[in-house]
Amino acid sequence: MPPARGQQTGPEIQWAVVRLSRHLDLERIATCLDISLRTVKQILVHFRAYGTIPNPSEDAAPRENTGNHHLRDVDVDVKYRATS
Repeated sequence: MPPARGQQTGPEIQWAVVRLSRHLDLERIATCLDISLRTVKQILVHFRAYGTIPNPSEDAAPRENTGNHHLRDVDVDVKYRATS
């Protein structure tokens, strides 16, 4: 069942688009997965630019910085070279 209008496409469908793009043209992918051609294009453009899908599931990549988070000294890893 396709996502409702205005809803995010699930990660399973997005990865299916990426995998099918090696074998099928965009119109056939849209037809087979019952999503719009525009959605297929957006997923593939994002994948080609960043190497990942646009909306990964929250379980796959837990967010560490949520809410009001201020930068602290322990958040920064400083590398420097000593000069003599």
